Amino acid sequence: MQQAIVDEGASQCGFCTPGFVVAMTGHLLNTSRFELDEALIALAGNLCRCTGYASIRRATARLLDELRREAGGVEDR
Repeated sequence: MQQAIVDEGASQCGFCTPGFVVAMTGHLLNTSRFELDEALIALAGNLCRCTGYASIRRATARLLDELRREAGGVEDR
C-alpha cells in the first residue's frame, strides 16, 4: 500500500498515510476478495485534506490489481 500511495502521488503531508496503510493492511488480512468497493469502504474512516481522494482511490485500485494478478485473477478497472 505504501508503494502504491507513492506511485500515485497520494501522499503530501503524510499525516493520513499511516491510517490508510494500516486500514488497508487490516482489510487485506481479513478478506480473500480484492474488490475495490469493499477496500474503499475499509478506508472510509480516514481523512485526507491534502491530496483529495482520487489519488488514494487510484493507489487502492493499483494495489488490488497487483494482488489480483499475483493471485491469478483479473483487473477491476
